[in-house]
Amino acid sequence: KGAIDNQRLVQTRWKFFPRVQKRDVVVSYKLSDEARSERALRFVRVTQGFGTHSLVDSVYLPDPDGDFIQLEENLSYSSAVKFGEKDFSWRERFSKGEIRVSSRISEELLDTYSRDINWFLPVFWGGAEKLLRGDRFLSLEARLFPQIGGYGLSLSASQRNRTRRIVEETRRKDERSISGTARQVSKDWRTEERLTFFERSADEYYQGGGLVSGWKLTAGMYHRNGKWEYGTQLGYRLAHGNQAGNSESQQALALSVSPEINYSLPGKGRASLKTDFYFQNFSSEISSTSFAFYLTDNRFGRRGLILNLNANYGVTSQTRFQLGLIGRFSDTRQSRIYGKMELIAQL
Repeated sequence: KGAIDNQRLVQTRWKFFPRVQKRDVVVSYKLSDEARSERALRFVRVTQGFGTHSLVDSVYLPDPDGDFIQLEENLSYSSAVKFGEKDFSWRERFSKGEIRVSSRISEELLDTYSRDINWFLPVFWGGAEKLLRGDRFLSLEARLFPQIGGYGLSLSASQRNRTRRIVEETRRKDERSISGTARQVSKDWRTEERLTFFERSADEYYQGGGLVSGWKLTAGMYHRNGKWEYGTQLGYRLAHGNQAGNSESQQALALSVSPEINYSLPGKGRASLKTDFYFQNFSSEISSTSFAFYLTDNRFGRRGLILNLNANYGVTSQTRFQLGLIGRFSDTRQSRIYGKMELIAQL
């Protein structure tokens, strides 16, 4: 195919800040004609601990301290697309709290289609079958009843939809969640309760393809004594799932106990030790490692422990020291401990 020479770019941004300073609105659009290819996903090894995924049982799983990163690989010749990207954020503050709405939408519309005028509405999303690639994220959050260190009640909902055209077929991955958090403060004590409903669906092309949905309830109590803060959280999680290509329904039930200790360090630093003891029960054996990752929220085996040790220390006003140590222990997997140490200096 010949080169595409005609390329146009339109970019604009609006900000609205009323004098009362209780409402912030920001809207931005970017439109262009470009040449893009169908793109698949692949993984490349990087410096140990600086990746976003780890290779476990021949499967790449999300891991903030992994050894692999995910890249896009061109599968075809370039073709013309109408690229569009828009951001929207709205924040409304009032005496009893605040409300936030935000969205970020990126689309590569196939050149054979035209963009509807409705697309210029901040949260509108076009049909996936018209896109070479699309990514939409929407979120809504309400924070009510201000108190020391936070809000008494927080409600949030989010949704992310991703589409990718590969070999003339549209592949989809969708994630949704709704949660509510109640928080109570009394002198040096605070308690928090959180209920979350979640759902994830993905085509067989993606790691962990299938449908996973369920809910999680946590309740924690914490006490502050000078520079020390300690507490414990109890959790209950129930998830149902159907792996792509498998009609059998699977269920995972998990109970967790998570004690933690925090200590304030000089230079606005902080040290924390968090442990997560969990116990799980499954309706049947889960054969896919990647699907089990999402069904169990990255907790493998019928019992295990996740250990997190973090320290952030201000050596000087322009130098900070950071240490992170993570350990994972399970009755079905080899134990794993890895750490990261950083010295950050402002020059």
